[in-house]
Amino acid sequence: MYFYYDLEDHSVFAAPRRGAVARQVCTIFDLPISEGGNPVEVVLAFLDDNPRGIMLNISAAFEMIVAADKDEAQDLAQSFRDAIELFYENKRF
Repeated sequence: MYFYYDLEDHSVFAAPRRGAVARQVCTIFDLPISEGGNPVEVVLAFLDDNPRGIMLNISAAFEMIVAADKDEAQDLAQSFRDAIELFYENKRF
């Protein structure tokens, strides 16, 4: 599971693969992906220039929660949980 965490509005969304998260970020920020281009590279370049958010794998998300103070950790944990639940609610098996 991979996530995008927006540092400005603290929103989180989840996807099963890093590329899927990157494609969602490209859509949100209207970032062009060239034919055959790698959306992860596009997003990483964008985030280097515009440090608005971060892409995380599930381990990094847990580390982020553990490193936060108590109240912030609870909010982060709930945000990641909500993102995972939303992903599974919208997933078609």
